[in-house]
Amino acid sequence: MKDKRILTLFLIVLTNQIGAGALLPVLSLYVEGEMGATAVQAMLVVAAFYAAQFISSPWLGKLSDRWGRRPVLIGSQIGTVFSYIAIYFALPMGTAVDHLQIPTGISGSLLIMFSARILDGLTGGNITVAQAYASDVSDHQNRTQLLGFIGGATGLGYVLGPVFGGVLSLAGILAPFAGATAITIMPLLLTAVVLKEPAKRLKTSPIDTSESMFANRVRLLIIFIAFLTIIAFSALQNIFPLYGVQVLFVDETAAFSPMLLVSLMLTFIGLVIAVTQIWLIKPLARRFGERNLVSGGNVGMALGAAAVLLSPSPIFVLISFMPFGFGYALSLTGLQSLISLTGNAEMQGQLMGMLQAAVSLAYIGGLLWVGPAFAHISPHSPFVVAAVLFLGAFLLSLFLTHCPRTTSLILTR
Repeated sequence: MKDKRILTLFLIVLTNQIGAGALLPVLSLYVEGEMGATAVQAMLVVAAFYAAQFISSPWLGKLSDRWGRRPVLIGSQIGTVFSYIAIYFALPMGTAVDHLQIPTGISGSLLIMFSARILDGLTGGNITVAQAYASDVSDHQNRTQLLGFIGGATGLGYVLGPVFGGVLSLAGILAPFAGATAITIMPLLLTAVVLKEPAKRLKTSPIDTSESMFANRVRLLIIFIAFLTIIAFSALQNIFPLYGVQVLFVDETAAFSPMLLVSLMLTFIGLVIAVTQIWLIKPLARRFGERNLVSGGNVGMALGAAAVLLSPSPIFVLISFMPFGFGYALSLTGLQSLISLTGNAEMQGQLMGMLQAAVSLAYIGGLLWVGPAFAHISPHSPFVVAAVLFLGAFLLSLFLTHCPRTTSLILTR
């Protein structure tokens, strides 16, 4: 990648996602173990971030269209740093809140944890603005590649983040939160010192109304497909630490802790996503087109989810992650590229914000259903439901591929 702006953006997204990924294997376990939360409450803590992000993402995209990508990136990262600090000190801060005897119905530490996740979600426009930046500096021929490159930074973050968090967890349950705080300060400095505003974006660009943004039926179909895909993906992603500890490695007597083994398995799926988005997306998009990437990606995720249920051992679960991660990378990158083609250059922040809002809402939905399903139906039930949802997204994506009205509204290859 010759464009230094994209390389800088890649590093910014990568380090931010390493910080976020470091929390993934330990957050729900920390809330359950140290704060006495139930499995449902643990999932709600994770969901609080996405609820706030659902509200803020479209507006952060609009603000970046009007005020610039760089200042919004800086503000969002400041919010993330403060939220991680609050998570680290949630227990002592919660004790102080408990002394105030505020009738919240939950412990003070759990209240602090919810507040910190909400703060991070409200200011968490990093990925949205980074995607808009990539659209600013690309054309139709290389847009999918650049979006895949930025997506690859997210995948690598999930590769390195769980390992980072898992290794730090050996030093104590709070160590991953301290590490996440430290590493998130780095991209904030990088954005402030190195990243420049893209010249292509017009700072005075108008902000479309919600009515005009939702008038495009193709855009709505893309958003709904993304919603179905992520409501299934997020459920499996966030329940897997509990599934691994309570089901997959429940009889493990090896020297490695179940938490570390789960972290390594999440690392593998992140590696598959990163390799696909960085190196495979460009030739696959040229050969098959973005719309077929979406269709094939959802089939791959459905097969991966179903294969987990049929796997006789953890190693086979790991193999099942290959079509799962590969399909996720294809589908999400294809959807990002397609939605960018439904508007002009001055709308890219809004378009990416809309897509991110749908993703955030889907994360909320996934977290809301997966906790009760895991606890009250069966630990295996989330994989069954997810496979059905992936197949539903696949069926809808066929309209993107074959519907004449749809293909006329999206730039064809």
